[in-house]
Amino acid sequence: MMAEIHPSYQGPGRRQLPDLVLQQNIRQKNVLQEDLATQARRPACVLDLWCDRRGRHYIGVAASFIDSDWKLRVVNLGLRSFEGRHTGENIKVPSTIDVPHVRKQ
Repeated sequence: MMAEIHPSYQGPGRRQLPDLVLQQNIRQKNVLQEDLATQARRPACVLDLWCDRRGRHYIGVAASFIDSDWKLRVVNLGLRSFEGRHTGENIKVPSTIDVPHVRKQ
């Protein structure tokens, strides 16, 4: 498809792609941390547990806040899979989710 738009375009190779994805992830994480530190005065955090049709269990953490433009922002702070049932022992997994720093007032 890109060859039709720009014939001389060379896409990233299979060895470059993981580095590019990681760099983009780091940039997005930095933007998210900055937004949470400067715009999210009182974020509402939500913890969600679910399992898919194959029986794999997941736990996610999200934050909702109103930004400086008065727009509702909902951001995913972390997602992890975990083994076993939705018991207290298994739900302690969120402590291992890398959640960006949120300024506390």
